[in-house]
Amino acid sequence: MQGSRIPIPVAHGEGRALFTSPADLEACAQGGLVALQFVDHSGRPTEHYPENPNGSPRGITGVTTQDGRVTILMPHAERAFRTVQLSHHPREWGERSPWLRLFANARRWVG
Repeated sequence: MQGSRIPIPVAHGEGRALFTSPADLEACAQGGLVALQFVDHSGRPTEHYPENPNGSPRGITGVTTQDGRVTILMPHAERAFRTVQLSHHPREWGERSPWLRLFANARRWVG
């Protein structure tokens, strides 16, 4: 589902990504550590409200480690694991939201 746009409820404007320097932001982006971004209706990362509720630079809302074993994110995926919890979704998604994959993959990995 890489590159897909998935709606998600946002409860607040906190969780803004902060970087100590522009070089750190660039290293994160160039290092492939950006896991999730807020995007506009054209799929471009945005710092514009309401698409990006906290103004994080480059729309960054989730980052991961180089090995991908740890990912942190601002949106509350636990509030959107069923499609009825989303503002809109394609019918072919059925009852399960793509956000459910986060939890299913973690469960699979743990065993």
